[in-house]
Amino acid sequence: VAQPPRKGEARRAWLGITLQALDRDKAEYWGLGSTTGIIINSVVPGSPAAVASLKEGDLVVSLNGAPIAVSQEEHVPIFVEQVGSSPVGSELRLGVIREGKRFEVEVGLVAAPKSRMDAENYHNPEFDLTVRELVFQDYRSFDLKPDMKGVVVSRVEEGGWAGVGGLESGDIIQKVDDRETNSPADLKRVLEDAIHRRKRKLVFFVLRGGRTQFITVQ
Repeated sequence: VAQPPRKGEARRAWLGITLQALDRDKAEYWGLGSTTGIIINSVVPGSPAAVASLKEGDLVVSLNGAPIAVSQEEHVPIFVEQVGSSPVGSELRLGVIREGKRFEVEVGLVAAPKSRMDAENYHNPEFDLTVRELVFQDYRSFDLKPDMKGVVVSRVEEGGWAGVGGLESGDIIQKVDDRETNSPADLKRVLEDAIHRRKRKLVFFVLRGGRTQFITVQ
């Protein structure tokens, strides 16, 4: 409370899974009685969970020897908070049930990927355009390839150069006039250079809805 973390300063610990509650119906279906815990729905490649060989369908029923008290979806944040509040770099001992067999695994925690809230932003008042860097959530949401580069349009003002030209929120700008825009700083250089040189138009190469297209901004 006395020293709250500043934006981008303290990233929480992360397992790299999507999950749901191990509720009573599912526990009974798998013959687990009153066992509580969480079900792993997916594992992010390269994440701590993947390194520890956790798999889709695994049931995690204990954390550092203590039962995980999650029996309905409303309780899932309890487990998420237990993991997130653990020190980055520490290890968790998870009790796992897989195909009816119970075992334990050690998982080394790393810092969670940068969030959209902590992403680097850039606003250009002349173009009435705001963009931010791509973060892990974007790669998941837009189903992007890991090597995809660009910046995400987070806001376009109606009537501004960018809006009139056809740019939209959610567009991923990859190039402007054949110059790569891998970061907000890259786009800043391109737009400020265009304004300084009084260019009459710019051609944006963007990814929108899974398809690439060229957009000309006058």
